[in-house]
Amino acid sequence: MERKTGAQLNVQALRDDMPFLNDVTYLNSASCSPTPRPVIDAMTDYYRHTPINYRSGATPAERQVTERVDKIRARVAAFIGAASPLEVVFTKNTTEAINTVARGISWKPGDEVILSPLEHQSNLLPWLALRSIGVVPRFLTPNPDGIIAPESLEAALTGRTRLVTVHHVSNVLGCAQDISAIAKVAHAHGVPLMVDAAQSEGRVSVDVDAMGCDYLVSCARKGLMGPQGIGFLWARKELLESLEPLTIGSQSAEVIDFDSYVVADVPFRHEAGIMNTAGIVGFGRAIEYVTEIGVDAIGAHSRLLAEHLREGLARFPSITLHGPRSASQQTGIVSWSSRDRDPQALAAELYESGRILAAAGTCGSPLAAKFLGVPGVVRTSLHGFNTHGEVERLLELLHASR
Repeated sequence: MERKTGAQLNVQALRDDMPFLNDVTYLNSASCSPTPRPVIDAMTDYYRHTPINYRSGATPAERQVTERVDKIRARVAAFIGAASPLEVVFTKNTTEAINTVARGISWKPGDEVILSPLEHQSNLLPWLALRSIGVVPRFLTPNPDGIIAPESLEAALTGRTRLVTVHHVSNVLGCAQDISAIAKVAHAHGVPLMVDAAQSEGRVSVDVDAMGCDYLVSCARKGLMGPQGIGFLWARKELLESLEPLTIGSQSAEVIDFDSYVVADVPFRHEAGIMNTAGIVGFGRAIEYVTEIGVDAIGAHSRLLAEHLREGLARFPSITLHGPRSASQQTGIVSWSSRDRDPQALAAELYESGRILAAAGTCGSPLAAKFLGVPGVVRTSLHGFNTHGEVERLLELLHASR
């Protein structure tokens, strides 16, 4: 069945690929999306017919697996607008990709890294941990909608700033940052920019050339509807070469003698050990799948649902909506809180009474909760497989529970 007809998303066809959705209203794609059948089938095919390690051996079957992964690396590069597949490093998740940059840069005491309080803690902890070697994290102040103004970055940059790192889409507020504007300010001061695109891939178009960033990290399991346990780091070749490998081992280096070894060329020096080959296969199929549907179609559908949900939630006097008020800055992630209900208790009640699965609490972004002045939120993240009927069901249950 076609998953897209013209510019219109065929939501039912998408849902038919996800049996998990048969008995649950799933509003948590900002954490992990259900995996569609074609992606599962691609991984199953790998395990059934060629369960062989990547870059291992020279038999026809071994060469087939290596060629397949190399093509997927090229697919990832093309999907994000990278100049070369050799600029793409496969990692186990976004967190490992961030740490590859954080631990790979040659820092000096007093060096600064600039970030925002809205980052997921996986883009907070690696930088906070660098304080042990004298690196100073400095924080920007977003506006109330969660948008980072280029002027605020201009004011924060100093002669000691070594890196700026920000999210593309906030995992709590769903706001999309103007990355190209942020990059221009950083580059005017000779400072590289790293972008956490974990929430934007599959929701909005990502083009590293147009964005002007220097590093980009992401994963397969969220908006791309791919498997867990696979992500990537993108950077230009010279930047990848300048990073000290996070880990070292087989495939990433070669022992010369008892006293020395030589590291492999990029990207392989950053891919120590045996890769999650099945995950890479699933990742490649997920990109194909999302491309077949159309990222723009998914984004447009998600924004319509988000607008529907925000309008409905705004009718409840006790509910406070967080994040961008403008639909153009919204990507389908809607967070809200109740003045008289604990968010986690409220999310638990939604599941128990209506099989609605949403996230609650700080959602991995404790500084974002502090920024909002709340102990936590209910996060309802929408995707191409969600429906207006599901939004109505959520609003009906909230009305009934008052």
